[in-house]
Amino acid sequence: MTDSNRAARKAALLQALEQRILIIDGATGSMVQSYQLEESDYRGQRFADYHVDVKGNNDLLSLTKPAVVQEIHAAYLEAGADIIETNTFNATRVAQGDYQLGDVAAEINEAAARLARQVADDYTANNPDKPRFVAGVLGPTPKTASISPDVNDPSYRAITFDGLCKAYSEQVHGLIEGGVELNPADKIGRAKRIDDGRFRYVERVKSSFPRQMRLDGLKVVIDCANGAAHRVAPETLWELGAEVIEIGVSPNGFNINENCGSTHPERAAAAVVEHGAHVGICLDGDADRVILIDETGKVGDGDQFMALMASRWAAEDRLANGALVATVMSNLGLEHFLQGKGLRLERTSVGDRYVVERMREGGFNLGGEQSGHIVMTDHATTGDGLMAGLQFLAEMIRSEKTSSELLNNFEPVPQLLKNVRFSAGQVPLEDAQVQGAIAQAEADLAGQGRLLIRKSGTEPLVRVMAEHEDAQLMERAVDSVVDAVTAAVAP
Repeated sequence: MTDSNRAARKAALLQALEQRILIIDGATGSMVQSYQLEESDYRGQRFADYHVDVKGNNDLLSLTKPAVVQEIHAAYLEAGADIIETNTFNATRVAQGDYQLGDVAAEINEAAARLARQVADDYTANNPDKPRFVAGVLGPTPKTASISPDVNDPSYRAITFDGLCKAYSEQVHGLIEGGVELNPADKIGRAKRIDDGRFRYVERVKSSFPRQMRLDGLKVVIDCANGAAHRVAPETLWELGAEVIEIGVSPNGFNINENCGSTHPERAAAAVVEHGAHVGICLDGDADRVILIDETGKVGDGDQFMALMASRWAAEDRLANGALVATVMSNLGLEHFLQGKGLRLERTSVGDRYVVERMREGGFNLGGEQSGHIVMTDHATTGDGLMAGLQFLAEMIRSEKTSSELLNNFEPVPQLLKNVRFSAGQVPLEDAQVQGAIAQAEADLAGQGRLLIRKSGTEPLVRVMAEHEDAQLMERAVDSVVDAVTAAVAP
């Protein structure tokens, strides 16, 4: 790689950092797990006869399954990431020693960097106005120079400090040779400790609640998913006067979203019924999503909440440009509900980032997802589950209606979603038989329903979703497409 190329990318990175916040990708290891790779996949041809099991050595996939690694990188860039991380979390000589592969550590790092570099460069070439970058990953060491692994010999060390330095130097050299970005640390970002952040947040959230309004007399179940809001959410509700029943407020670092929160509202629903609560509020781990539960224990999704807020704001002449922004996954019943009130539904791709982008482009102030991401730009620039929950409680008090009345704004059109997994390198949606099946299904559903076909942005899945008043017709349409995709990806 030429010095001129490095200099150009460095300049582009510095310019981008001055202009905006750059988004880095997510967990490569979790994505690898979705492929359900076996021992033979990890070995590839090169290590087919290797004397040590290597399943689980994700870093080795940069040599044995490069297409999988690049597909994961591409998925994150397609989802909106600006920076992708190399698949090198355990690629030091020390860590690879667990598989007796220390001698190929340098090769793994260089190969991983080149794979990421190629994907990033391809995306940059297709969209020069949004350059993509590569970050080299240095993971932890399985051996420490400061603690003895032998309880009988506290002075023993499994590795020396110099040994660690050599291992990481080797890794860094490989990453640089492969083409990761080089940039001074002081230009990458900044950090500032805010000791009273929790209290600031509580006051900020409460400021979105109507002045002079209180929650006295309301019994609220709050499920915090053992996540970020496990303290602030109950405190906020209590300070506003509610009687609070807490769930999911004991995080241990491993139990986030575990059988609780917005993705698993069953516990909260049971608690609402058990305690005779007026409403349940379920947040997710990072507290940007909310799912509501009425007094009977019935779960209301984001579509019902958005219908409520859109109609309310429209009646108060507060709904900007007479439209709600939601994704293609929102129920057709929501669209019909809005049309009946003279309002529009602006649909976007799946993901709250696309909702926010459309809201900014069109000057809209209300949007969200069926999954519970609710964005109300009159109050915040992003989704906030607790803030959205407070707006619902305010509607309960203002209208003097029960939560079940407020979460039953429209009858959902029957909806069916099925997924089909495919392998790396396969493009089932380009298959002629699949395209024919899609065209026929669209024709069958025309008039009273819709068909949505899309590739997952995070997993190698084709998602087939349909809505129609006739549930049997809808199921036949979905199954016909699923069968065609399944046949196209069959070995």
